[in-house]
Amino acid sequence: MKINKTDYVTIHQAIHNNDNDVSINGTKYHIAKRSNGLKSVKIPGFGTFIEQNPEETTEYAKKAKKGDTITWLVKESSWGLIVNDEVIK
Repeated sequence: MKINKTDYVTIHQAIHNNDNDVSINGTKYHIAKRSNGLKSVKIPGFGTFIEQNPEETTEYAKKAKKGDTITWLVKESSWGLIVNDEVIK
C-alpha cells in the first residue's frame, strides 16, 4: 500500500479531531482507542499511527501536554513523526 505525506497528515488530523474513522485511498480505517486511552490507526501492510502519550517524560510528551498535536508512525524497521500537521520524519 502506498501512503504519502498528505495521507500522514490526514490520519494525524483524524486522530486528534476525535474522528471514529479515516479514509485513505478509498479505504476506511477505524481509529481505535488503546487500553491506555491513546488513539491509533493500523494500516495493514504499512504501519500504525499512534498519538503521543502526554503522561510520559519525554520532550514530545511535554509538548503534547502543552497542546501540540503529535503522532508517531511505527513501521517494521522505521518510524515517522507528525507534529502540528507537519511531517517531521
